Amino acid sequence: MAKNTKSVKNKNSKIYLLIATLFLIIAIVFGVFYLIPCRDYTKFTISDKEGKEKVQLKLEIADTNEKRLNGLMGREGLDKNTGMIFDFEDPGYYSMWMKDTLISLDMVFLNNKGEVIALTSDRLPLSEELINPCSVEFEKAFRKNKNIDVNSFFEKCETKFLSPEYLTRYVIELPAGTIQESGIMLGDILIQK
Repeated sequence: MAKNTKSVKNKNSKIYLLIATLFLIIAIVFGVFYLIPCRDYTKFTISDKEGKEKVQLKLEIADTNEKRLNGLMGREGLDKNTGMIFDFEDPGYYSMWMKDTLISLDMVFLNNKGEVIALTSDRLPLSEELINPCSVEFEKAFRKNKNIDVNSFFEKCETKFLSPEYLTRYVIELPAGTIQESGIMLGDILIQK
């Protein structure tokens, strides 16, 4: 009689151990999914003026003030050809920055028609420097000519980028190197899939 009681207790403790292990596995699986944020991506392509596709992108859409303010801050990495598109809804002259952004990014500025109007690569993480079409154009011009007249340059540049066809509606942030790797150029067009 004593052997049967011991055998039943052994079976019960094995069952309890199995149940506890299953609960632990379930808790770990749900914990991992809870800790890994679910990203909602929309598919886009960037094509040249003739319609030849250059790159397919999966972008999170930042179309509210809160999403635009947070952007990609705090992210420790991005998968290839993924990023965020900031939709400002009303075309204007917008500036971006890298504050609290831990990774280097490429930025593509687009007008209301989705045409690339300015682009910049490999932006410095954590920088609070403002990045806009004219600051991007100035960096390029300054690399070629260190004696550039800053006031005159910005007056002409702002006149250009405040005209309706050059107002910014969207800005795309991508992992650094994406622009060079995919060959994105001024005049290319963004298309939502």
